[in-house]
Amino acid sequence: MIVRPSARPAARAVSAVAVLALLGACAPATKVEGVKFTATPTPSSSALQPTPQGGLAVRLVPASATSVVGQEVTLEVQYADAHGGLVGTVEDFGDGGIGGMKVADCHESESNPASGTKELRHAWAAPGTYRVSVTVTTLSCVHGQEDVTATAKVTVR
Repeated sequence: MIVRPSARPAARAVSAVAVLALLGACAPATKVEGVKFTATPTPSSSALQPTPQGGLAVRLVPASATSVVGQEVTLEVQYADAHGGLVGTVEDFGDGGIGGMKVADCHESESNPASGTKELRHAWAAPGTYRVSVTVTTLSCVHGQEDVTATAKVTVR
């Protein structure tokens, strides 16, 4: 299955549950066009760490960006979880464009990386201020599923 971000003008909220259900909760991995996923943690003092309780932490960098109509913006999703491996992501670009990926099924989550990055790229067709959100899902046999959403603001002129 290939998921392509659409360029519909009307914004709408997309639930992570709905998109993950669309991708198939325990289906084979899904290829997402135009998205690069890196499962290698970045060893540095600024690397994202799991929450103090060991839970999933997610951030979108930069938290705000400015662009012009038609110019692609690159955002980096960073995630870290002490308990579970990555299962998938859901992206909403605030302009009706959505994306997502599933990197494993339910049975493979324990062997997936618990931290890493994902690069998002998107261009907006109209000026405005857009709220970009990404929900990261991890899964552990012991600790269950965690879904955490991070947001960024993109101003398009």
